[in-house]
Amino acid sequence: MTYQAATPEALDPIARDLLRDYPHGIVVLLKGNLGAGKSTFVGRFTAIKAPGAETSSPTFSVMHEYAEGIYHYDIYRIGSEDFIARGLYENLESPGFHFLEWADERIERLLEESGIDYITLEITQDKEKRTIHVRT
Repeated sequence: MTYQAATPEALDPIARDLLRDYPHGIVVLLKGNLGAGKSTFVGRFTAIKAPGAETSSPTFSVMHEYAEGIYHYDIYRIGSEDFIARGLYENLESPGFHFLEWADERIERLLEESGIDYITLEITQDKEKRTIHVRT
């Protein structure tokens, strides 16, 4: 499925679809260039699922846990090898929504081998809008 979003609020239908389709949570791999809107999407999702909860990019802390079983990982700085070595990969087996920015093929392979369900949101941005491709 593909969505178009010209504003951050236009990401809300994707968040609502995730909540409807995966009420108990799922791992969401967020892909896109720097500034594409990966953390913005997590912020919009959190605003819908847990109104009032604050979000921020976990670039330097690697993981943030928000209210209502929402987990946000950013492995840009550390890569998949360090993500796994730190034991953070095991968190993905916990119930809830796990948003993982900068996941690579190794993470995808591990998820498949472990039988952990996941979807991918690939975000591209041009001057006027974002295009979000959702792959299940």
